[in-house]
Amino acid sequence: MERGAARIVGMIVAVMALGFGIAALDAQETPEIKIGAFMPISGISADVGAQIKAGTEVAVERVQAQGISLGGKPHRVRVIWYDDEGKADVGLNAVTRALTVDKIHVAVGVLSSDVFLRVMDEFQKASIPVITCCSASLKIGERIAANKMGYVFQLSPTANDIVRSLVAAVAEHAKPRKVALLNENTDAGRDFSRISREWFQQNAKDVEIVAEDFVDRGVTDLTPQLAKIKRVGAQVIVGEIYGSSGPVLFNQWYELKVPALLAHMGATVAAQTFIDQHAKAMEGAIINNRWWPARYSDVSEPMMAAYKKKTGTDVTNFAVQGHDSALVALEAIAKAGSLDPDKVRLSIESNTFATAWGTRKFTPLAEGHRMPIQTVVVQIQGGKKVPIYPAAVAAKTDGKYVTVPPYAWEKDRPRDHRGPHRAQRLGQDHRLQPDHQSAPAGCGRRVFPRGADRRAQDLRDRAARDRTHVPIGEDLPRAERLGQPLHRGHGPRARRVGARGHRLAGAAGSRSSPRGSGGEPLRGPAAAPGAGHEPRRRSTLPDARRAAGRRASRGAAAHRRHHPRPPPGRPHLPRHRARHGVRDGALRQARGHGSRAQDRRGRSGDDPARPGGDRRAPGPTARSRARLMLEVGELRSGYGRLEILQGVTLQVAPGTIVGVIGPNGAGKSTLLKTVFGYLSPFGGRITLEDQSLIGLRPDQILRLGTGFVAQAGGLFADMTVHENLQLGGYGLPSRHEVARALDAVYEQFPRLRERRRQAAGSLSGGEQRALALARALVMRPKLLLLDEPSAALAPQFIDEVYATIQALNRSGLALLIVEQNVEMILSVAHRVFVLDLGRNAFDGTPAELLQTDRIRRLYLGDRQGASRAG
Repeated sequence: MERGAARIVGMIVAVMALGFGIAALDAQETPEIKIGAFMPISGISADVGAQIKAGTEVAVERVQAQGISLGGKPHRVRVIWYDDEGKADVGLNAVTRALTVDKIHVAVGVLSSDVFLRVMDEFQKASIPVITCCSASLKIGERIAANKMGYVFQLSPTANDIVRSLVAAVAEHAKPRKVALLNENTDAGRDFSRISREWFQQNAKDVEIVAEDFVDRGVTDLTPQLAKIKRVGAQVIVGEIYGSSGPVLFNQWYELKVPALLAHMGATVAAQTFIDQHAKAMEGAIINNRWWPARYSDVSEPMMAAYKKKTGTDVTNFAVQGHDSALVALEAIAKAGSLDPDKVRLSIESNTFATAWGTRKFTPLAEGHRMPIQTVVVQIQGGKKVPIYPAAVAAKTDGKYVTVPPYAWEKDRPRDHRGPHRAQRLGQDHRLQPDHQSAPAGCGRRVFPRGADRRAQDLRDRAARDRTHVPIGEDLPRAERLGQPLHRGHGPRARRVGARGHRLAGAAGSRSSPRGSGGEPLRGPAAAPGAGHEPRRRSTLPDARRAAGRRASRGAAAHRRHHPRPPPGRPHLPRHRARHGVRDGALRQARGHGSRAQDRRGRSGDDPARPGGDRRAPGPTARSRARLMLEVGELRSGYGRLEILQGVTLQVAPGTIVGVIGPNGAGKSTLLKTVFGYLSPFGGRITLEDQSLIGLRPDQILRLGTGFVAQAGGLFADMTVHENLQLGGYGLPSRHEVARALDAVYEQFPRLRERRRQAAGSLSGGEQRALALARALVMRPKLLLLDEPSAALAPQFIDEVYATIQALNRSGLALLIVEQNVEMILSVAHRVFVLDLGRNAFDGTPAELLQTDRIRRLYLGDRQGASRAG
């Protein structure tokens, strides 16, 4: 019995061993083709990354189904996904891992031109072929040709392909006279702007470029740029704001009622799902769709069907480009019959490939290894895309350009039967501006009555006609004031004249005082008898000593006035009144109807925004706590109901550099935003030199000695270096202090002094980061918060930035730095905090971190840790 059982067990073991042996043999006989696919799987461009990823999967599945053999042996394709987050430094880390650890055979993908320009050298050095599907910068092809980078290929439509099609469509159909350019401050964005300007100069010389602006990627507010475009009278806005900022562009353009047609380079806004969500705001817009669904080759229709089945949505140009780059890479390997990188490179360079976008071939190395392509431009009509350029594609689909009003809401505007519509200061419409509508007869104010009798007596030498209604002299809504201070009319001025030659309310006896329903004056003494030039006009000018036209206090004591009230309706203050300056003075910008703290106006004391402190001498506890510059304890914070930080504790000693590292989504940036007052904490404590920062605004925290430099820098690209620095000193008490602070900053950053008159947007990446640091130093902070100072910078610029950081620290400045570049922060930090899922994962010195196996494996990798330990 026992022998029988033993035999059965032995047979089972033998069968299992045979099975394992067969499996191992199969594994040995089915080698892998490892493709590295790089894209932003997370971050602000994750939606685009998802399209690229789905297109790549469709191509791989197609090749797997057909089978691929090398040297007579079948191979299976393994795709290794790498998340570059759309950031150059993250992409560099991913590429390093792919080439040294995973040892990929070929690489595809890469959305951002900035990322690809940073990593392309690594592929060339490693002799690994790479095909970028979506990086459009012209610098890529130029560098390939100049440096003879034979392993690097650019399948993406270039900025030339994209821009020239779009602006040609705009010139042919919209026929503008004034054009504004609005692009992201990236390498591709700068190419888009330059090529657009050059095309108009060469092909449409009567077109004037009236504005050219660049904004940071991921921007959440385009109001300043759109207000400027509205002010200069542009008829078309040409550019590319995409990713998470695409909805911002269209929604704010619609809400601000900018009378200019949008012509967009495409990208995510060309997706039908995006158009469905924003159809009302996009009506009439011209979009470079790049790829138009059609049969370009035998691959096109199967690809569209497979993508639709996989995602449930129609194919986008990014999906097609991701698909085609993977398909070309795999077909090149199959045609080479080998994984040898030199043979694969020659195969990519010499063969013609049938792709979803047609039969295509790369240009020679001397021309940059590019794949030129004709892009298709569409117009949004009723929420649908209609091809309008080139003419051949438009003719096949019966697509025709439809002339629409300059903005979509115009067609729904009720007609004004009082006469033809006239332009106003910023193009606002009477129907949409309630405070500009005509009041019923005998009620409210009427700034410029349009009676025929006035025209006859004032303009005797001109024929009667409708005239522009310009609201000069009346209180404009704050959004329409163009940023002008309320005291602009202060001081001796020439008499003001209205649009029809009349003096505005400024001369004594020019009009009678406005009265309420009871017939009593609303404010100020009664007008002189006989002052009835405009009997139905009510004063629109602010009372003396009342900024923003706030109502005067009733029964104000006479002893509280320093001088008599000027005559009613006076357009400016007495000559001895000081103009508004950069100090604690009497005049303020409009901040709402708040209380006035100027009872007895003597020399201003301490900063009125600074919270009051304890007047007692500090005891032992206070002295011991003052040793810490910043202390964060059990901090909980987040967005809405989402809690990101879950009890984070952190300390920064005076004169030290503290680094904060961790994976994406750990809460690093949230920590800095909460410390600086951008986010209100859910709980916990934040103290700066023993003073609580909870509940303070960012400007109050700034005055307490804490500066903040965001990841994007927050520079004004169209302003000069000097103007950007001046903005950094707005909280200093006097202009003299601002001048002294700027001189000190120029001493620390001599290169900025050389470029003081140069536009900030024209600086290199390292210089822009230095300018952002310099602007934060104008207020002479004791603590500086930096959010990823090395993000999207070339290696030489990273070294410059960190050399500057070390120099600032040697001068006594304490720094709290959030960083993804672990190697750099460990080289300069005195202490390091690791965050993971909103909690503390490590607190110690860089040397202690390198000795912690778990932390080293998670955040540095064994190879880096071993090299550092050695």
